[in-house]
Amino acid sequence: MDNSIRLVKKQQRELISLASRLIEIPTVNPPGINYERMVDFIEAECRDIGLKTTRYIAARPAEGSARINLVARWNTGRHRKTLHINSHYDVVPATENWHTDPFIPVIKNGRLYGRGSEDMKANIAAVLTAVRLLRQQDIMPGVNLELSFTPDEETGGAAGLEYLVKKKLVQADYALGEGYSGEFAAVGNKGMLWLEVDFQGKSAHGSQPSRGRNAFEGMNMAAAAVFGLARRLNRKQTRFGVRSLEDARPSLVCGGVVSGGHKVNIVPGRSSFSIDRRLIPEETTAKALCEIEQVLTAVRKRNPGIKYRVKVMAREEAVVSSQDEVFYPLFSECVRNVLKKKLKPALMTGGTDLRHFIRMGIPSIGYSVGGGDRAHADNEFVSIKSLIETTAIFTDLIKSLN
Repeated sequence: MDNSIRLVKKQQRELISLASRLIEIPTVNPPGINYERMVDFIEAECRDIGLKTTRYIAARPAEGSARINLVARWNTGRHRKTLHINSHYDVVPATENWHTDPFIPVIKNGRLYGRGSEDMKANIAAVLTAVRLLRQQDIMPGVNLELSFTPDEETGGAAGLEYLVKKKLVQADYALGEGYSGEFAAVGNKGMLWLEVDFQGKSAHGSQPSRGRNAFEGMNMAAAAVFGLARRLNRKQTRFGVRSLEDARPSLVCGGVVSGGHKVNIVPGRSSFSIDRRLIPEETTAKALCEIEQVLTAVRKRNPGIKYRVKVMAREEAVVSSQDEVFYPLFSECVRNVLKKKLKPALMTGGTDLRHFIRMGIPSIGYSVGGGDRAHADNEFVSIKSLIETTAIFTDLIKSLN
């Protein structure tokens, strides 16, 4: 399998160029732009490799691009099993704090900088290059290969892989997608519960606050109580593998979004804050919601004037893939042969599109080009070393899986 590293290094210039050209297309989501341009580019690469492609349009929103899913297939005709590799092509917005233009790739000190480099355009380049190498070497995979390139992962993925899975437009006996890098592979992710707690008061002139009821005051008391719950959650810990002690615990963040009030001299008649609750697999969203509602109810009992509504904005249960007898051991062997390290299964703190396959009982692994651990951060980058190694790992996996 060392041969794969040599082959990838011979294609190093083309591999980096492909990743760079993907970064140059600013598929920023929200609102979701340049999707047509991105799909045109990826489809041309797939067809040049010799893959058959199909487009599936999930939606045509009023703002932004059509939600286009591209599926590329290599059906060997001899095999019943299919390896599905998913990549999303949308990226989060970039702030003004970048040192360079986030959509003009920069290579410096063995790193490739650019928005979406780690999340996850370098992966798209790695997958396409791995398949190209196999085609160039006339190596027939031991499985059928299905690649999906999907939109909107950064805003939930309903028009992306979730759409393809629900409509039964893709199939998989094994699934590979976004995840960790190096010696860690993601085999699941935490659950998620997003809430908005909206407080209703009564507006009045700022010079006569007694005539109103300050919704902001009620919100502050409730938020303080919820922060107390967040501290208590640190006592819980999952039994599944993780990268760090912090990853092993549930988490809760208040105030990612805060709103309310209209003018400095008006008693606010409405205030709201968000709650982002992440769950370990041993928890459920129903139980987590109940815990939060109990805290808010206790605050209202102590302060009868407080009025509020809790809105569930999104909820996802935690998922964990089985480490089956075929897929995970083989992937682990590929990583060990390339990196000379033992692969470690770990739970991801954030959610990925692989959850849709995991819920179906399909053995799934999340593995990505890394080096910076700076997804969504300013000055995002991947290491070129990781780009080469990950491409070699993907190459070995595709040609070895049966």
